[in-house]
Amino acid sequence: MSHTPLAPTTFTAAGHRRWTRLPVIGVTMSLRRLTAGSGYDYLTRQVAAMDSTEKGHTSLASYYSEKGEVPGRWVGTGMAGIDGLNAGDIVTAEQMQALFGAGMHPLAQERSRVLFEQGASAAEILKQTRLGTPFKVYDSDISPFRVEVARQLEALNQTRGLPRDALTSSEDRARVRSEVALEMFITEHRRAPLDARELTGFLATLSRQRTTAVAGFDLTFSPVKSVSTLWAVAEPSLAARIERAHHAAVADALRFIETRALYTRTGRGGVQQVDVCGLVAAAFTHRDSRAGDPDLHTHVALSNKVQTLTDGRWLSIDSRVLHKAIVAASETYNTALERHLAADLGLRFTERASTDPRKRPVREIIGVDPRLNERWSSRRKSIEVRRRELAARFQHDHGRAPTPVEAIALAEQATLETREAKHEPRSLAEQRATWNAEAVEVLGGARGIRTMINKALHPTPKRKVRLDDAWVDRTAREVIERVEQDRSVWQSWHLIGQAQREVRAAEVPADQVDALTEQIVERATRVHSVALGTPDPITDPEPLRRRDGASVYTVAGSQHYTSRRILAAEQRLVAAAGRRDGMQVPGPAVDLSLLQSQADGMPLNPGQAMLVREMAASGARLQLAIAPAGSGKTTAMNALARAWTHAGGTVLGLAPSATAAATLRDQIGAHADTLAMVVTSLMRGNRPAWMANLGPKSLVVIDEAGMAGTLTLDTVISHILGKGASVRLIGDDQQLATIEAGGVLRDIEAQHGALRLTELVRFADQAEGSASLALRAGRPEALGFYLDNHRIHVGDETTMTDDVFTAWSSDRTQGLDSIMLAPTRELVAELNQRARTHRLAGHTPAVEIDLPDGNRASAGDVIITRTNERRLRTSATDWVKNGDRWTVQDITDAGIRARHVRSGRHITLPPDYIATSVELGYASTTHTAQGITADTMHGLLAGSESRQQAYTMLTRGRLANHSYLVVVSDGDPHTAINPEVINPLTPTDLLERILGRDESPVSATTQLRDAGDPRTQLKDAADRYTDAIAFAATHAAGDLGVRALERRVEAALPGLTDAAGWQALQSELLMVQADGRDPVAALARACAEPITTAYDPASVLAWRITDNEWRGRRGPLPWLPALPKQLEHHPDWGTYLTARAQHITDLADAVHRQTQVSATAPAWLTSVAAQPPDSLIADVEVWRAAHGIPAGDQRPTGDRQHSDAAARWQRHLDKRLHTVQSAALDEWGHVLAGIAPALLQDGFAPTLARRLSQLSASGIPARHLLDQAAGDGPLPDDHAAAALWWRISRHVSPAVAPDDNSRHHLATHWFSRFTAALGTERSHELQVSPWWPALVTTIERGLQRGWALDALLADAANLDQDGHLDRCQAWVWRLSLLTDPIAPDDLSEAGRTDEPPADLWDGYTPADPELILANPAGLLPLDELEPPAEEVEDVELSVEAALAIEAMIRDHLGVPEPTDADIRRMQDRANAWHDCPATPERLAHINELTAHYYEQCFTDSWARPYLIERFHQDLAGSTFRPGYAPDGWTGLVTHLRRQGVMDAEMLAVGVATTASTGRLIDRFRDRVVFPITHQGQILGFVGRRNPTHPDDQHGPKYLNTPDTPLYHKGAQLFAAGDAGSEAIPVLVEGPMDAIAVTIATDSQAIGLAPLGTGLTDQQAAQLHALSRAPVIATDADHAGRAAAERDYWILAPWGSDPLHARLPEGMDPADLVAGGSAQHLIAAIRAARPLVYALVDEILSIGQQPESALKALRVVATQPPAQWATGVEHVAEHTRVPATLLQSALVSLVHAWNTDPYRAAQQFASQMDRTNSHQPAEQVARLSEPQRSLEQRHTTKPAAPQASQRR
Repeated sequence: MSHTPLAPTTFTAAGHRRWTRLPVIGVTMSLRRLTAGSGYDYLTRQVAAMDSTEKGHTSLASYYSEKGEVPGRWVGTGMAGIDGLNAGDIVTAEQMQALFGAGMHPLAQERSRVLFEQGASAAEILKQTRLGTPFKVYDSDISPFRVEVARQLEALNQTRGLPRDALTSSEDRARVRSEVALEMFITEHRRAPLDARELTGFLATLSRQRTTAVAGFDLTFSPVKSVSTLWAVAEPSLAARIERAHHAAVADALRFIETRALYTRTGRGGVQQVDVCGLVAAAFTHRDSRAGDPDLHTHVALSNKVQTLTDGRWLSIDSRVLHKAIVAASETYNTALERHLAADLGLRFTERASTDPRKRPVREIIGVDPRLNERWSSRRKSIEVRRRELAARFQHDHGRAPTPVEAIALAEQATLETREAKHEPRSLAEQRATWNAEAVEVLGGARGIRTMINKALHPTPKRKVRLDDAWVDRTAREVIERVEQDRSVWQSWHLIGQAQREVRAAEVPADQVDALTEQIVERATRVHSVALGTPDPITDPEPLRRRDGASVYTVAGSQHYTSRRILAAEQRLVAAAGRRDGMQVPGPAVDLSLLQSQADGMPLNPGQAMLVREMAASGARLQLAIAPAGSGKTTAMNALARAWTHAGGTVLGLAPSATAAATLRDQIGAHADTLAMVVTSLMRGNRPAWMANLGPKSLVVIDEAGMAGTLTLDTVISHILGKGASVRLIGDDQQLATIEAGGVLRDIEAQHGALRLTELVRFADQAEGSASLALRAGRPEALGFYLDNHRIHVGDETTMTDDVFTAWSSDRTQGLDSIMLAPTRELVAELNQRARTHRLAGHTPAVEIDLPDGNRASAGDVIITRTNERRLRTSATDWVKNGDRWTVQDITDAGIRARHVRSGRHITLPPDYIATSVELGYASTTHTAQGITADTMHGLLAGSESRQQAYTMLTRGRLANHSYLVVVSDGDPHTAINPEVINPLTPTDLLERILGRDESPVSATTQLRDAGDPRTQLKDAADRYTDAIAFAATHAAGDLGVRALERRVEAALPGLTDAAGWQALQSELLMVQADGRDPVAALARACAEPITTAYDPASVLAWRITDNEWRGRRGPLPWLPALPKQLEHHPDWGTYLTARAQHITDLADAVHRQTQVSATAPAWLTSVAAQPPDSLIADVEVWRAAHGIPAGDQRPTGDRQHSDAAARWQRHLDKRLHTVQSAALDEWGHVLAGIAPALLQDGFAPTLARRLSQLSASGIPARHLLDQAAGDGPLPDDHAAAALWWRISRHVSPAVAPDDNSRHHLATHWFSRFTAALGTERSHELQVSPWWPALVTTIERGLQRGWALDALLADAANLDQDGHLDRCQAWVWRLSLLTDPIAPDDLSEAGRTDEPPADLWDGYTPADPELILANPAGLLPLDELEPPAEEVEDVELSVEAALAIEAMIRDHLGVPEPTDADIRRMQDRANAWHDCPATPERLAHINELTAHYYEQCFTDSWARPYLIERFHQDLAGSTFRPGYAPDGWTGLVTHLRRQGVMDAEMLAVGVATTASTGRLIDRFRDRVVFPITHQGQILGFVGRRNPTHPDDQHGPKYLNTPDTPLYHKGAQLFAAGDAGSEAIPVLVEGPMDAIAVTIATDSQAIGLAPLGTGLTDQQAAQLHALSRAPVIATDADHAGRAAAERDYWILAPWGSDPLHARLPEGMDPADLVAGGSAQHLIAAIRAARPLVYALVDEILSIGQQPESALKALRVVATQPPAQWATGVEHVAEHTRVPATLLQSALVSLVHAWNTDPYRAAQQFASQMDRTNSHQPAEQVARLSEPQRSLEQRHTTKPAAPQASQRR
């Protein structure tokens, strides 16, 4: 891989060279993985079959050696271990198949034949032909999809009269694949694909093979183009010398890999990295490209088999190092090639400017004419154009993108179609003749060729550099200076690569290259670098060291370095952030600024206001603010600048780019410039006036700080602080980062904290805002939103480019501000060309000008300038900047006259500037777009982007952001054997890879901090300890002991030592032996149970021995092995292993301590539904640290562990977490599966279930929200659970980022009232929650919508910790729905009529427009009510006639029909019995046994005197059947077991539960218990906690039986007596209240209570079945009155007319009985009056507001028709609204109730809640006595017959 081209562009303040990183030009060495098995055969045959002129590939060898190339040869020093072959031997297809296809000896097939003929057994043949463990290759690796495709292709041939196996066209194969995939998709998903993404992804999944083993790596070495050009036209002898130099350079690079980057892994978990003998590879040299142009290059197929140096085992390559070393190896090849060509031919290389001014130079041979390469490149371009055309046509025809195989076939087709009529030459001589003829044409004849070659062979010599120690030291410093410009932390690989570039530039002789490179790197690391990391405190003994002396537990080249300059800069910046001696803006100045912002129509939200106050008044010299995309930093910066100015200070701005500086200037209304200008000014000494005027009252705002390098920030900030000024950094560390060394923002935040803007204000859809935050954090569930909202489009590059332009153009036509984005300038240029073509609409401009991006511009075009040029000024303070957009006004000889798009200023761009720095400006790169906001964004994704690039792209648009993902490769045939082709990625896979590609910079300080974190160190320590024990056991046994063990095992179990897992088994047996026990006896115990099915019996036995022999013995961590007894005191190993064990103990203790003192909860804690104990959290944190589980993985214990001890401990932790982790999925899993079976396959499903459970626990109708979300349309096939959550999230949470920073709390003007209302303790609890910013935002939005603060705060009483980890989160959800309820379906406008005549109102015009409801000519439905389903002919009815019709309907209303939810609930309950281990009768019997047990325990317990004290009588033996659940763990369980009850039955009936230890325990402990009965059958129990226990211990106050097949909490009332009798049913709030009612009235009234919930529809149905209307006797407080009102709206649809018992203020029934005031309870029940009267009078008591009329009428509308007239009169009298108007309004309300009582009740109740909450709490609670109550008015009417139920 070529290095990134470099150019020194400026100097730092310290005089160091500043380098600019530039785009990669070409690739000189690349690395691809090879997949084992027959996959490559299948693919290469498919690809080649497209070209009828070529023979299909038959093997990997033929693939490499096609087109008549020279045969491949074996290379590598590792060939010494391949007996029968030597380096340099020719490679055969059979050998390649054996080594790369099966992982066997290359001569395996030949030897197998010989051995077979000699009569050898299969086992013997395998032993003689294997190289370690063969690859796991599936012989019949053909998927059902491929089988069906083949079947249909055969059928197609038969219908055409062709042989069944005849070759079909590519078009037929593609069509059949599409059809089969479509059928399979519909079968699996029960619907058609929603878009091309779904079908493309599904087909990719179907196309995968099972074999995934990596067979090796394809290293491709390609010289720069001038080398291939000279080789192509030179005479054969010269060409041969060039080719030899190329081969020598390849050999040098391979030697570098062998000596520096080739290792294997062994030991437990592959923790050891050990030396190998060398590489085994096959090298193939090719001479041309796919286009037929000269392209000398060599493929080296590097086998994944390497031989260990110490014991000769064949293992696989440790690819970690190989990938790290690839750039250094590439530079080694580049240097070696130049030096070999210089030594042999005298060639010299120099940087050659690219024809594209946007690209930096490449080193090419001096004298070789670049026109030749341009000629040969033209054909490549024409092939690429045709390939893209074919790919676009393919997607259009098949509705999906081509698969990788099909893409390669299309590329082959494009190559064929662009060939000339005569097929291209095949032999080298023919090709050279063709190339020579083309060179003659370009260079003007044969003489031109000779002249060019002569110039190349006789270049002007370069003045030689003195290569002494001073040069080495100077070069080492330059290497560090260059590397530290790109990164804060580096490894030796970076230094080697840069040293090779320096050596190459100095033209060091070939024989000195290696030595000088080594010296430079050594000097750079030892003298000019600082090693980072915490060294292992334990020195490994000699047997655990590699030949270079390094520990086998270290990874070669993994040491990180930084420079003293970088480290000092970071430390200065962090220290500066701790200074507080700066200017402080007084509070009034800040207040004035905030008020001015509000007056200007830009009010600040609490987060913005907090940021302004903190930044203005903190006195910090350096302060940081993090602002995610769309969080409103512009408004905040404007207010900050104004506040600072009001206080007498001055404000200046700086930014990394000129465009960002211009934007900042507009934001703060002050001068702004670039950071680079400041650095340059400091270096040159010509400082502008604003820099000279800096002082203590100056504030410098540095915007987009994340894009600024550390060294730049240090230089600038040090100067500013030196002048006494203050600095404010603002940026986002998760958007595009600096191309320089960066990452210091995280250090500032870690040490001193950072202000954060958490509320997103950009996005119209708050779900999109929330999803963008998940995207920012790299959480895959973010994709659920984009997939569900069809924001992801996939296809080939041409189709995607077309789609981007089409969508952008459509949005612009609709008047939207839309932008097009692309990842590269090439794609941007293409989009620009399309936009210009569309604008011109076929017209040809009279005057055009060529632009460097390959496009043209004319008057009317939008252009963009790409270089800062201060000499081209548009005003005294502005100039032409990189990123400025202009509209072309005119084109003249003087250049382009243009007008700035934003400022309107004019400029004339001169021709020389245009030639290098002007492009069309319709589209932008993503990097250019940072900071832009538009209505919509349409952007291309290539699939190689980082998370930061994708996040920046997908957060530009307010209304929508669409990405167009290119999923079709360029069809390069070299990719045919890549794993991504054999096992293609889906579009979702590509997106997930983007999310996982975190390219945010890491500082040296962060690297140091992370390396020293015990969490980071614990995994390595545990891995090393585990492996060291096994290694020590083997080492202590010695070779003789190991061989003796092998003989004993082989004698006992012949063939076992040849098994693949023998090494693991041998290690376990030697561990047993080191413990002083007989290993063969242990093996016998492991074999006691037969091994029926196992791919590797030795591995199974090893696992069993670990389980059998070490169970009960613990190491330093519960799952780690203990030290074997003989090793514990071993002279060589005892001290070492003991130290390793102690090191683990120390680290684990440190993790424990960190967890317990940390103010930030672990991220995984959000995945549990209730708060685990601190000890459990610490245990889980230790487990996670020891297994290296990423912090973002929200599974508490991560991946499943396979070793027995670890698996046991993982199960132990999971069981301790079970009740808080798995219960939610148990509860909601069947519901989710019912929506879509694929939901449970989404990894987000447990999180979704948990959130649904938390929503439910928050008092929110989670099932209703879920059903509504599921009804919004089909869910995507990927991330379906996440998509479902985003649909729900839109309604329950604002787009606010959680904030764990406790240093800065949001506070608003209402905060004091908030604290007073909730209390200090609860207020603090909410503030420290990460959800506090979201709560503040939700309350603020509620206030903006007209809600009263007191009404919002009153909802806090409904919060319950039970079932919810974070009450702040719960309240956010509740208030979100309360303040912005989900709107009902929009109403049809068809039924609306004109406003009624004025005389109807008797001269009165109501203030409330909702009262304008009807006129005498017809009815007008309320806005909130649903119109009839079908249109009917208008009928003119009077109000009286309409009411009469509605009265007849009301009189004949029946009970409500079951809803869909009711039916689903009944089905679910019926289905629950299918999985129940017992019948209903059996469960009821177990409950009866349980009740008897509790009754026996009741007599002598505290519960008996407690109830006597509460009820003044002994309840023992009464009909209430009180009992006591003892304070033990298993009292009931033991008792029931003795009665023959099975554990599964106890769990099913809910009287027992599973403890964290896994054993069965009692559910009820230390509680007074009452049975819950129905028709004499005990369904469950309710238990009251021991009143002497504190509230925060021993669980909730009341505990019910969980939902079981027999008992359902929401379907059953607690009845304190026979509810079916003639007694008065009295509905109360709790079981104790219910018993109090029954006792006080001597059973004349029966107390009834819901169980842990509010009254439900199912319980209302039970009350409806009773003979008398119920009395509601809820607590006499505000909450109780609210509950009574809710009960009314639930009972009303059933025709119940409940009464209301008014209890003494602040009392409940149980309190009255306990206090000896039972007579007051009896009196209240006897005096109960209809609840409807209380509700109406309460509404009217608020005042005579006309708004009260509609509220009261809603209640009246629920009454029988006989009471309507009286109700209207009563409302009219108290509100002074004309009765005629009220009658008109009543018609619509009654009609709505008659149409659907359920729906109307919900809407009426919602309206009542919404309007009541606008009133102060004390006013809502007051029940005043109006002039004349509704009850009094009714009593003056003739008495109507009394009925228990009414309609």
